[in-house]
Amino acid sequence: MKSPRHLGLVAATTIALAGLLPAAHAQDTTREQRMDQALQNYRGANTAPATRDAPAPAYRSADPRNPQPGPAARAEQNIKEGAHNAGAAVKRGARRTGEAIKHGAERTGEAVGNGMERSGAAIRRGGEKLKDKSAS
Repeated sequence: MKSPRHLGLVAATTIALAGLLPAAHAQDTTREQRMDQALQNYRGANTAPATRDAPAPAYRSADPRNPQPGPAARAEQNIKEGAHNAGAAVKRGARRTGEAIKHGAERTGEAVGNGMERSGAAIRRGGEKLKDKSAS
């Protein structure tokens, strides 16, 4: 049986956590909305503007002397580079695996050929010995 003090602690903890969860969820939602907006701004800035007097893309720094892309743009660029590097690594790995399989097959073929030659030579020698014994 639980003591009243223990039950009180459980109830207080539950109430405290229940109050924190909506705040954490709201913070995640707000952050997600900001990141989505930054991504949309970045994608919109990469399309060809219809007019010459189009406003500056929102993903750029507010300081005109520092027109660097923001964190969302950098993240997207890093994702693209990572995907490209991963694709290149997969291609390189497949090519190396293919070469290793081909090399292994060649060596296996040579080993089988050598084994067959040796087996044939041993059988031939055995046959010659039997022939010599039967002739004597």
